[in-house]
Amino acid sequence: LVGVIGVPGDRKNELIIRAGEITGRYLDCVYIKEDEELRGRKPGETAALIEKGLLNSGFSGFYKIIRDEKKALEKALENALPGDIIVCFYEKEAEKLIQIIKHGIIEFETRETLDEGNRQEKIFRLCKISAGSRKK
Repeated sequence: LVGVIGVPGDRKNELIIRAGEITGRYLDCVYIKEDEELRGRKPGETAALIEKGLLNSGFSGFYKIIRDEKKALEKALENALPGDIIVCFYEKEAEKLIQIIKHGIIEFETRETLDEGNRQEKIFRLCKISAGSRKK
């Protein structure tokens, strides 16, 4: 399980570190990113807190800090192995991430599936991730 993980900068340090710890328990490969809007933090500060939590958890997998959300997802897709599942926390509109995904996927299907009042959610089914090799 691969994650592109970030936490908004206006959260408490303890929560950001805890997110890193949880990430370290459940993911095999982690790309740490930051939101474009740092919400009062200095560049790299939120990523460093996530990294601290990740390492506190005893994480022994691969991780890399790539602060730019788009570049982090691109790298995760580039290094994905067949059968990998990529989880991505994203800041704003998912459309820019979907465009990145479309370039790394052989098949891509979108279906409207949920309609709650004025809110519609899309479910994306991704098939046949193009083969890559996990680079460190």
